[in-house]
Amino acid sequence: MPPPISRPLDVRMILLSVRKAIRDYFGRDPGEAGVVFVKAGRGVLGYVELGSRIIKINADAYRSFIDAEGVDASTEYLFVVMLHEYLHIMGILDEREVRRISMDIVERVFGKGSRASRIAEMLADPRDLILRRLGKTPSPYI
Repeated sequence: MPPPISRPLDVRMILLSVRKAIRDYFGRDPGEAGVVFVKAGRGVLGYVELGSRIIKINADAYRSFIDAEGVDASTEYLFVVMLHEYLHIMGILDEREVRRISMDIVERVFGKGSRASRIAEMLADPRDLILRRLGKTPSPYI
């Protein structure tokens, strides 16, 4: 069982926020999805099985993050992980592209330099971070 989220937002509300952010970004609704916490291997923050609409969040990775960053960081962490997996549910399979789009959406929702933006950047391909800093962010190719 994951540690509780101390903010008034619960997992369902965060998932709805992710869905809205995706709708705002792409101009179309990505559809319903669900979230469960599971045990998964080290280095896995979350995943979705092919054809599924259930986002599985690694409870141990979540717990470790909260232990290190504090419960205040739970909303941002869950938003970034759910967003990443929701983009896969939409059919975007390329990891680099998902991470690039995630950075864009997170920056729109939380702002540049926010904790959520830093989390998304930690997951990004280093080449894309360099391109962003040079102002040469490629547009999504989906």
